[in-house]
Amino acid sequence: MRVDPKVVVKKLSQDDPNIRSLMVWHCKRFDVEVLRRFTELRSLRIAYWYGESLEALTCMPHLEHLHIYMLPRIDDFTPFEKLKNLRALTLNAGIWSDLQKIKTFAPLGQLTELFLIDFFGLIPEDGRIDHMLTSPSLTDINLADVHSFTELAAAIHRRPDLKRFFVPVQSWGDEKCEKCGADIMRLLGLHGTRRRKFACVQCHAKRIQDHESAFEAVYKSIAL
Repeated sequence: MRVDPKVVVKKLSQDDPNIRSLMVWHCKRFDVEVLRRFTELRSLRIAYWYGESLEALTCMPHLEHLHIYMLPRIDDFTPFEKLKNLRALTLNAGIWSDLQKIKTFAPLGQLTELFLIDFFGLIPEDGRIDHMLTSPSLTDINLADVHSFTELAAAIHRRPDLKRFFVPVQSWGDEKCEKCGADIMRLLGLHGTRRRKFACVQCHAKRIQDHESAFEAVYKSIAL
């Protein structure tokens, strides 16, 4: 028997309007407007956001944790301004998607309780990742590694305490070079491409050095 997820969620909200945690997974063509009934939610995990707007979230003023696996029709984060209690935000463009442009990340900068931002495949159309870094609670951030040196430098200037998340070269776990066995690094700031973002500290030492030098030049120019 096929069950309409919209009916199930509607019944849940009627049976217990004070539900605080909800996960909606593998529900084809799920109408996100039904979520407006859950005004007491603290945690929401949803696989696919079929709506063209995030307005339904504004009916959840107590929401603290939000995870949306795919939201391909969304390009406006303005509704996030209403989620004053949001603490952790995880959003993915989807593993099969190209980079997805959002008008601006600025609305996230108004969320003073936000301590975690975890994005996959999302980039701001205005080119300003630093706009979302004003939350004093922010301690952990993960973004697409295709931002330009200018964007990364501006982010470090805004929040030097978060520099470790924006430096142009990062270690890549325990990965080793198949050729020489040395450590593998991930090069950040390869704007507009997903290619050649890994480098061996021994085999590609000059490329890593050139990468860091180029970033420092941009960073210093912004400082001036």
